Amino acid sequence: MNRKPNRNPRNTNRKTRSPSTPIGFLECLPEPAILTNSAGTIMHSNSLAAQLFLGTPLPGKLKDCCITELIPSLSPNEWESLKSNCEKRAVATHLELRKPGAEPLWIELLIQKTPRKKDAYLVLFHDCTEHHKLKVTLSQSLTLYKSLVEQIPAGVFRKDLDGCYVYVNEWFCNLRGLEPSEIIGKRPSDFLSAVEPMDPRIEHLLLQGEEDHKYIVKTGQWIVREEEYPEREGKPRWVLSVKTPVYAPDGKIIGSQGLLFDITNTKRVEAAIRKQQAFLSIVLDNLPAVVFAKDLNGRYILTNHAHQAVLGATKEEILGKTGFDFHPPNLARAYQQEEELVIKTGQASVPKEELAFNHTLGEYRWHLTSRIPLKDESGQVCGVLGISLDVTDRKKTIEALEKSEARYRTLIDHVADIVLLHDLMGRIVDVNRRAIELLGYDRNELLNMSIGNLCPECLSHDKVELWPKIVAGETLLLERSFKTKSGNFIPMELRLAPVALQEYQLILSVGRDITQRKKEEQARVKSQEKRQLMLETLRELAMSQNLTEGHILEFSKELTESVSKCLNIERVGVWLFEENATKLINIDTYILSSGVHTSGEVLTESEFRPEFETLKTSLYVDADDALNDPRVAGYVPGYLTKHGITSMLDVGIRLKGQPVGVLCFEHVGPQRKWESEEIDFACQLADQLALALMHYHRREAERALRENEARFRMLVEYSNDIIAIINSQGIVRYYCPSTARILGYNATEILGKNVLDIVHPEDRDKAIEGIALLQKDPEKTVRIETRSNTRTVLGESWKLLPDKFQGKR
Repeated sequence: MNRKPNRNPRNTNRKTRSPSTPIGFLECLPEPAILTNSAGTIMHSNSLAAQLFLGTPLPGKLKDCCITELIPSLSPNEWESLKSNCEKRAVATHLELRKPGAEPLWIELLIQKTPRKKDAYLVLFHDCTEHHKLKVTLSQSLTLYKSLVEQIPAGVFRKDLDGCYVYVNEWFCNLRGLEPSEIIGKRPSDFLSAVEPMDPRIEHLLLQGEEDHKYIVKTGQWIVREEEYPEREGKPRWVLSVKTPVYAPDGKIIGSQGLLFDITNTKRVEAAIRKQQAFLSIVLDNLPAVVFAKDLNGRYILTNHAHQAVLGATKEEILGKTGFDFHPPNLARAYQQEEELVIKTGQASVPKEELAFNHTLGEYRWHLTSRIPLKDESGQVCGVLGISLDVTDRKKTIEALEKSEARYRTLIDHVADIVLLHDLMGRIVDVNRRAIELLGYDRNELLNMSIGNLCPECLSHDKVELWPKIVAGETLLLERSFKTKSGNFIPMELRLAPVALQEYQLILSVGRDITQRKKEEQARVKSQEKRQLMLETLRELAMSQNLTEGHILEFSKELTESVSKCLNIERVGVWLFEENATKLINIDTYILSSGVHTSGEVLTESEFRPEFETLKTSLYVDADDALNDPRVAGYVPGYLTKHGITSMLDVGIRLKGQPVGVLCFEHVGPQRKWESEEIDFACQLADQLALALMHYHRREAERALRENEARFRMLVEYSNDIIAIINSQGIVRYYCPSTARILGYNATEILGKNVLDIVHPEDRDKAIEGIALLQKDPEKTVRIETRSNTRTVLGESWKLLPDKFQGKR
């Protein structure tokens, strides 16, 4: 570090000391200096140090003071760090020194371990307040510079003498797609990758950037260039690059810098202008119309290909000449008069049909010509622009078209479907009467519209995907929605076919209103969904355990709730007849709105005799208008009105052909027409209820049978007679306790044995005949003798029971 010599006049009055002593050595130094031990305690100091810290030239005042106390901004930890780092070389740091009543000073502290004394450190102090102020000012200026640079809408970069980036702003980073840390310290060539392929344009820009830097550093010249940067989307980004040298205060070049301005929009505008000019030239030369322009003297200054064909001359042969050089005098004079009128009035002429001689065809042709004044920047007329269209063929076809128009109009106006004729841009050129009536527009409104105004999908999709196929000869059938003038949409079945009208290619769209068909399709879908739901409900109910076990009350609750939710019926109830079918008792009704089950209502035949008779004799009663249906008139005052019922469907529950109850659908709200599918569904539900009742009766019969069997077994077990059960083969399957007691046989001697084994041998043939007789005539009784195990002869009476022989003494 360069230090200025001490110019403090106070140093001239210091007493000269020998440099061989520590104090003398310190006094010889041009800066404030102290000698401390490792703890930071001052052992010696010079007068400049005393003057700096205490304001007195007496160095002894500082002895035994601690350096961290003299400089509060120097912490003990920092002192220890400085000591540990100065073993081999001097270490410097900047500290703030605050003195009472004075401005803060910034000092540079330089510490070096003394080589001769073990525990001694030399500390020098240099006043760097001005340097610090300059540094702060420079930092603020740099901060302001960076703030300004980051705010301007341009890229900014700086390079050092070696071509390495030392500064880039955010705009530049965004252009390169990198972070500042990825750019600073690198040359452009450092971004060239030998592994990953790079866009050739980027590679060229990087190499050119290095060459530009070398040129600028060598010559000091500026470089201004337009550069193309490819963007990630593939669209180019154009930048105006201004590169200049960077000078040091002594005038030497120490690097280069650049400003990058985004000129993409400018380039696009320029390209658009060039494209527009080229396009205008192409349009003029390819227009079927004749286009020309003349100056105030009638000389041609513009001509297109169509005009050149009419005059039979080239562009060079026409420019600079007048109409008299090409047209017959009478026609040229008429044209001149029209043009002079336009120049005089400054107004465009009304399109007018004129004869013109076509030199290429060698005949006169009709042209529809308009003349427009050309004006300069000041608004003064400086010429005439003429646009002329050959209408000869059109005039010839107009008559034919007028004749066929009447026949065509009569035909399409009597078609029941809408007819729209439009070109390949979607512009409607003709409509029929049905289109006007259905869409609500008048004819002129439709002819000024596009097919996309009526059917947006026709332009957004069909124009791209389907119209080319139609032009190629295909006929397509589509479904589209057309918007009416009132804002409603009408579904249409649209048939598209190509129509060639002379050189024009059109598309004929014939649309049929399919609103009713759509409604029917929706109704079919809804009906199918409803039918599926009813089938699922029937299947779930058929698999119900309550049905198979005959729990009629629980099954009724399950059925009414399922059906009510399935068909959205407010009330679904099950009623059963009692007391010779003279009473109907409600065993369950489910109310949809409240989600509760009710029961207990009773209807008697004496009150509702006609209604009961109808229920007993009819399969079902479908009262769509229940309040006015004579079949249910008796229910109106006391039942229908009470519950707010407007439509009802009653289906009889029959068991063995006899009415046993009613399944009732009761609708609340607007009248409901019961559909045939709903009636069939209700009839199937009634059959399930009848099946549940049948299971209920079977279960009750089985229960009674089990009770009877129990009573019968009790009688048999306590009987004093011989009672046995024998199968058709004569094998004993059962015998009561009294049989074993009377005959004297045990279980193994009787069970499983043939009955003939216990018949008296002399009567065995008679027993066989008796058994055969019983099988023929079960009503007879046969007497057969048997023996006990004691050989006692016993007489028995035999009676045949179904599938069994039973012997009784």
